[in-house]
Amino acid sequence: MLSTIDKLFARALEKHQAGDFQAAALEYRKILARQKNHADSLHHLGIVHLQLGQIVKAVRFIELSIKENLLQPNALSNLGYAFNALGRFEAAMRACEQAIALEPSHAGCWANLGNAQKNAGLVVTARSSYHRAYELEPSNAGYLYNLGNLYCHQRIFDKAAAYLTKCLMIEPRFPEAHNNLGVCYLKTNNLISALESFEKSIKLKPYYAEAWNNRGIALNGLNRHEESLTSCDRSIEL
Repeated sequence: MLSTIDKLFARALEKHQAGDFQAAALEYRKILARQKNHADSLHHLGIVHLQLGQIVKAVRFIELSIKENLLQPNALSNLGYAFNALGRFEAAMRACEQAIALEPSHAGCWANLGNAQKNAGLVVTARSSYHRAYELEPSNAGYLYNLGNLYCHQRIFDKAAAYLTKCLMIEPRFPEAHNNLGVCYLKTNNLISALESFEKSIKLKPYYAEAWNNRGIALNGLNRHEESLTSCDRSIEL
């Protein structure tokens, strides 16, 4: 039979998974009032704070969880994600490497490690980590997006476009991927395809200033100057 704590945790998870973060946080705190060292509740309360953008609080609770139980690859990976968001890239890499040591086949850990490495300027190493995440979970659009962006950053536009196209085959309603694919086309002077990508991005995300600006650049290259000005004006408004 489930213990009282297990039942409370199951109820908290149900609310958390339904997107009711405040109610879930309240339930996790009820558990911690009964059992202050409940590692799963500490970790998931940290996740709630991550999802609410309260990164410093998230770090505090996830670290408390790891202190109670060192063998938590998910918690270590989430800690890496949080450190990365705070600009603490060395700490993020250490946390993700510890997570991978515990569970080498955890794709999310590799992706979070790649994010920290990229932000720390270790682009080649990040690419290796992103590839490992993709190999472990090839149907994950986010991992394809990461690879596409990294190759675009390295100005390897053919590979970038290939990965972003695969990403959009899995998740066609991904405005940032459409925009970044358009940038690849723009950089290779494929202006018609670039314009199509930027317009798809804007259709999905009408207030996407960067896509409006890029659309203006593509239109200007096609000598559609009035439309280009209108698009750039819209970007500035946004």
